[in-house]
Amino acid sequence: MIPVAVLGFVSTVPGQSVGVAAFNEVWREDLSLSSSQLSGLYALGTIFAAVLLPLTGISMDRWGIRRTMTIVVLGLAIACGWMSLVQESWSLLIAFFLLRFLGQGSLSLLSTNTLAMWFHDRLGTVAGFSNLLVTLIMGLAPLLLGWGISHMGWRFTYQLMGVAILCVMLPPLLTWFRNRPEDVGQRPDGKSGSELERGGASEAGLQGFSWKEAVLTRSYWILILIKTSWALIGTGLIFNVQPLYVEKAQGYLSPEFAVTCFFTTVAISQLVGGLLADRLPLHHLIFAATMGMCSSLILLWLFVGVPFFLAYALYGAVQGIIQAVSSTIWVRYFGRKNIGKIKSGAMVAMVAGSSIGPLVMSLAKDLGWTFSLSVLAFLILAVINGLAATVLRPPEAKVTCD
Repeated sequence: MIPVAVLGFVSTVPGQSVGVAAFNEVWREDLSLSSSQLSGLYALGTIFAAVLLPLTGISMDRWGIRRTMTIVVLGLAIACGWMSLVQESWSLLIAFFLLRFLGQGSLSLLSTNTLAMWFHDRLGTVAGFSNLLVTLIMGLAPLLLGWGISHMGWRFTYQLMGVAILCVMLPPLLTWFRNRPEDVGQRPDGKSGSELERGGASEAGLQGFSWKEAVLTRSYWILILIKTSWALIGTGLIFNVQPLYVEKAQGYLSPEFAVTCFFTTVAISQLVGGLLADRLPLHHLIFAATMGMCSSLILLWLFVGVPFFLAYALYGAVQGIIQAVSSTIWVRYFGRKNIGKIKSGAMVAMVAGSSIGPLVMSLAKDLGWTFSLSVLAFLILAVINGLAATVLRPPEAKVTCD
């Protein structure tokens, strides 16, 4: 099932910030939009997507990943076709909503939970290798999309993405994909029930918390805060890398080089982070990553020139660790049975956070302030995350809810 999860992550490109950012300039020109107008539509569409995202988690828990993912893939391909036809602001808003809800939100959630269903003790390692492959492939997205825009036009490029998603996702979903190992007489990690008991992962433990029990734990809300903050800050930095470069590093290399630094370190650290997630306490890894985030934002806030690229490289490194931990921590803290509904709350927070970051930076610029002021606000948020990470622990016992 690993190939389906990897292909699912890659297929989210049309709804990811790295994919959307490639079209920003042509949208502003073709649709006569200002930076704030475009960011506002993007934020509004993302917020609408976040509100409906729990439906995906509920559908997954009730109908299974296979059926839900098939519907999402079909919808995402249609969304790409809709984007290729937009002419007005309202149609662009609908396109943003569909791409963010079905791509960045739903398909990411389902792909992550695919791995969580099939692995437990080795989940960190498997997620690390999977994330490495995804990052390496998605790192090519800006180049491929830029080539497509310049040679075929941005509308045909979106149509091509829709067709590609159908071609790579539907065949495995309609043939050999299965929801969970129990469907084929297996257990997570390929172990028997007795092996799971010896490994400390009993069948009851794998079932875990209900949604009501999870939301009454302190750990749930700390993870929500951290997930939201990382999405907010990371999306803001990637979405606005070009104007940030002009303010902080013009004359040194290029903004594309900063993005390359980011994705290179993300790829490496995801693999390392996945290996560490199977060997070290997850809350320790989160705290270390948060401290790294603070350091990268200090570089970006206080310095100009070469430190701009170092900041993006460092942020990419700690982003990779957080992504590796996020692939494992929800199922290890709260179990498998209701992971769709439980994790959909985190995805709502992440999607909503990713809408705010670019908008905050664009509004600050339009008001005549510098991007450095936005980075300072991000740094304050990162410090709050660090304080929260110091008290993060696995839930010790379920909270009884009738």
